[in-house]
Parts: sequence; C-alpha cells; structure tokens
Amino acid sequence: MEEVGRHIVRLKDNDWHVRRDATVNLYMIGDVSAVPDLIQALEDTSVMVRSGATEALGKIGDVSATPALIHILQHTNDSIRFLVVEALGNIGDISAIPALIQAFEYDDSLIQENIIEAFGKIRDISSIPALLQALEMPNYNIQKKAFISLGKIGDISVVPYLIKSLKFNSWEVKNNSAQVLGKIGDSSAVPALIEALNDTDTYFLRYVAEALGKIAIKQPYLQLRGAIPVLKRLKRDRSDKANWPVYTEALEAIERATAGLKDIPIADTAPVPTVQNLPIPVKEPTNTDNTDTPPARKGLVQKIFRRS
Repeated sequence: MEEVGRHIVRLKDNDWHVRRDATVNLYMIGDVSAVPDLIQALEDTSVMVRSGATEALGKIGDVSATPALIHILQHTNDSIRFLVVEALGNIGDISAIPALIQAFEYDDSLIQENIIEAFGKIRDISSIPALLQALEMPNYNIQKKAFISLGKIGDISVVPYLIKSLKFNSWEVKNNSAQVLGKIGDSSAVPALIEALNDTDTYFLRYVAEALGKIAIKQPYLQLRGAIPVLKRLKRDRSDKANWPVYTEALEAIERATAGLKDIPIADTAPVPTVQNLPIPVKEPTNTDNTDTPPARKGLVQKIFRRS
C-alpha cells in the first residue's frame, strides 16, 4: 500500500515531529505491513515517537509485536509502560501474561489497574491468581476492575468471586457479574442470585432474573423454586413494567425446569436433587431381577427413608 510505505519512510526522518506524525497515521491506517518498522520505532530517541509506535502496535494487534513490548515492560522505566500494558491487552497474546503478572507486583496503582484491564482483554485463566490477589488490595478501583476482568474470563472457577461481587458497591460490577453467572450457568450461584432479587436497582434486577432463567435451562436445580415468589412479586410491581417480560420469561423457565424435581426429604450427606439424580423412589424398590441394589444407591435410599 503506497500510503503505508510513505509513512514508513517518514519514521526515519530527522525531525521527531515528522516521525511522531508518521506513527499517528500508521495507527489510523492499521495495516499489519507497518509492524516491523513500528517495532524499530520503539527504540526511537523521542518518547513521543515511542508512545505513538506503541499505540499503533496495540491498534494493529499483531502478535509479532509482543516480544518487543514485553522487553520494554521488563527492562525499562520508560513513561510509555502504561501504553505498553494497554497495547499488550489489545493484542491479546497469552504469552504476555507472565510479564504482566511480574509487572503487577511492582508497579504503581495506575499501571496495576491497566494490567488488570489487560487480563480481562486477554481472557486466559492463568491470570486468575493475580486477579484474586487484586481483590485483597485496599484500592476500590483495583478491586472493581479485578471483578470485571474475572467476569470477562468467565471460567467456572471464578464463580465464588462473582457471587461475592454481587454485593460490591458498583452497579457496573454487579450487572456484569450477574450476566456472567447466567452465561456460566452454574447452580452454586442460585442462592446468591435469589437474595439479589431483593435489590432496589431495577437494571440489576433485570440481569439477576435473566441469570436465574439461564441457569434453570442449563442446570435445573430444586432451590431455583425459591425465586418463584420473588419473581411473582416483582411482576406485580407496576413501577417496574419495563422488566415485566424478563421476569415472566425467567419465571416460566424456572417453573418448567423444576417441574420434574420432587420435594422429598434429603439426607444432609445426599446430593442436591437434579434432573440427573432424580427421581428417587418413594418406596423401597422391588428386586425383580434378583440382582443387588448398588451399595451406594441403597445407602442413599435408606437414609432418605430414615429421615422421612
């Protein structure tokens, strides 16, 4: 591309203003053919040119720039480190995560916030330990961004922390976490989501109801029935008509999903009833084929009858 070639030539101009202008134009064009020359520009004597080259590499998003950006992050105290972290997040190469974790241990809070956001963009589970560490830091912005990045990673292992974030003092965190819990669909989030239905934020209630409906479809769970009276109450609230279709859809999904789950006494050590382990016989089964009931199943049935 002739225009790209012209700006690449200008990266070698004696005037740093011209070189900086070239990085800006290459950023706007976003052509991958400029990446090798932009990587060289990371060594420019002008911090303005280096910052422009960093931003352009992040915009283009080619992984071949990752090693050069990691080198800057690890071996310099350059003021463009903030932009380097942002570029690595935009590129999304998981090979950058170890360097980002290392930088997180030592950098100031602003760069730490940027690193946390980069983890959310890369979305790899190897960054989860660092994000959990961030949750323990006495910095509201860091905690907030860590919760959001954990949600973007969306792995089932982060469910306990997303549950915790449903009470975090940020509408952005709460809404995001409720949405992600619905996408993951793990039933362990049900009690906390039912409790969250008592919140007064109608936008948040919308996401909570949607999450419960999605979990009901993915993983039917007897305790979902606890949401039914609350959803019915919310449907009757005339001040929240906008969410009426959402509450209705969630309510119907829960009622359908739990219709086949039986309300019977369950021993404390017995598994939570689901579609997979029900129905459990309501009376001792007749052994018609002269085979023994499997010991584990027989023990479970006996415990249930003792509790009845």
